[in-house]
Amino acid sequence: MDQTTPILLVPGLASSARIYAPVIPALWRFGPVMVANHIRDDNMAAIARRVLSEAPLRFALAGHSMGGYIALEIMRQAPERVAKLALINPRPGPTRRRRPRVAAV
Repeated sequence: MDQTTPILLVPGLASSARIYAPVIPALWRFGPVMVANHIRDDNMAAIARRVLSEAPLRFALAGHSMGGYIALEIMRQAPERVAKLALINPRPGPTRRRRPRVAAV
């Protein structure tokens, strides 16, 4: 990654930008850092569309937990815009345990 590659971070479903707070200062040396707002839409495709509408033309993408699934949807919709991809613990866990958490969020 060169010095000018913007970095887009996608937090998990029940997370916020705070999850990335410890690493954001270090990431700035690679390029500008932004954290996606994923709480305004109610399905992956819509979330990905909105994130893409607010993202730079080309960027490095990292998704944590459910943010990893959003990152994969971003890749499905606009692979040419993603310079690099990191999926951080994108394991949803057993469905029966996940559904109540999704509903609560």
